[in-house]
Amino acid sequence: MTSEHEEYTAALMIPDDIRDEMNSRGIDESYIRQVIAYGEGKSRKLVDTRTGRFIAHRKIGSITCWAEYAPEGGGYRLYNTYIHRMAIEGES
Repeated sequence: MTSEHEEYTAALMIPDDIRDEMNSRGIDESYIRQVIAYGEGKSRKLVDTRTGRFIAHRKIGSITCWAEYAPEGGGYRLYNTYIHRMAIEGES
């Protein structure tokens, strides 16, 4: 079971272009780690059957953060991320 602020702590590979986008959008790496912990810990993720990548989201404060990621070398590689100031009905 994941706590509200639990973060994924193993290797997280973030390509420079994705990190640049994160910085310009105000997405902190800790948000991504929370999304992955939630997606993996609660099995709250979708699988893109075409790419094999996972897509997960997590409400963090007043935002909902999304991450597209895949297992790689004992950790995860981040492929895309974005945030919305929205709430998904039925989630706390």
